[in-house]
Amino acid sequence: MEERKPNYMDLVRAEFVRLATDKGVEPMVADELSVYVTEKMMSSWRNGMRVGFQKSRPGAAPQAVAA
Repeated sequence: MEERKPNYMDLVRAEFVRLATDKGVEPMVADELSVYVTEKMMSSWRNGMRVGFQKSRPGAAPQAVAA
């Protein structure tokens, strides 16, 4: 079977787990935290892309400015 090349998120998770375990966090907890953090990071990135796309469309209404 062909070995899969790790993608960016796999590398981020592995580094997060390594750093957390170096600080004394249990490996199982560190793994769960890495999944949570990377999911939040991807959600934030997707929201940023969505907002950026909406702003870049020709004729798009300007976004409301928060006061």
